[in-house]
Amino acid sequence: MKSHPKAGLGPNDWIEGWGYDESKLKEGRTPTRHDLDLVSTTQPVYVGRSDCHSGICNSRALALAGIGKETPDPIGGHFGRDADGSPNGVLTELAANSVVQRAKAVLDYAQAVGSLARTSQRFSERGIVAVTDMMAFTQPFHHLDVYRDAAQAGFKQQAALYFSWEPCKGDLLAGLQAAQKEGRIKIAGIKLFADGSISGKTAWCSCAYKHTGSLFGMSLLSSAALAQAYAWSVANGAQMAVHAMGDAALQLVIDFFADKQPWLPGGIPSVRLEHATLLKPRRLRR
Repeated sequence: MKSHPKAGLGPNDWIEGWGYDESKLKEGRTPTRHDLDLVSTTQPVYVGRSDCHSGICNSRALALAGIGKETPDPIGGHFGRDADGSPNGVLTELAANSVVQRAKAVLDYAQAVGSLARTSQRFSERGIVAVTDMMAFTQPFHHLDVYRDAAQAGFKQQAALYFSWEPCKGDLLAGLQAAQKEGRIKIAGIKLFADGSISGKTAWCSCAYKHTGSLFGMSLLSSAALAQAYAWSVANGAQMAVHAMGDAALQLVIDFFADKQPWLPGGIPSVRLEHATLLKPRRLRR
């Protein structure tokens, strides 16, 4: 991290990385702010975990995000803490990570469009002609606008966008327009999270994780929230994609949709189960 291109710059220049897995580290533990403070105490440092669900940050990043000793855990996430209750920089699940990510400097609209347009060549070189964005948002920019303007700037691929259900509380919830669901770049549906990841031990399971005794993962989706998303999807003719890895999370989704009728035409699945890691034959048959 010390060799990062932004290392040594200003106090608001973020040093970022991705891909750690504590089980593969020599110490066998998750790094904390104390480790990342060795990279810098004046610049914010953030590293995403390999599962894209959790992460770690240094003291400067915690300060910019306003996370302190008295800061409560967000719903669906957890701030790691030292023995005295001070945050140790460990960010468990998306809700905790988003608090730090919101503190990062946001690209302006033109930069966002240009950055996306530049990915097209890499996709084309690999024979990829269509992509799906499973984490589209309406803030700080509406991703449909970004994609469509990027197409004018050279983005050649088809794109189907799935908007993350929790953050999309603005214009998206007012109802989809026909023009938003048509064309080479369109809104295809919404994405929900029923649990976390297997490797991060946050996927919601009916049995405790090995060697933990009482760790069953995290349930991130209530039946009420699922019902709200279902009603919106039916009304707007949108597909529902639900991230569910653990067997308990999968059971919640299967039980909810057991007596529901498909609402999308032409044989398109109305519901997608993303990852479905611990899907046993009995649940698969159901």
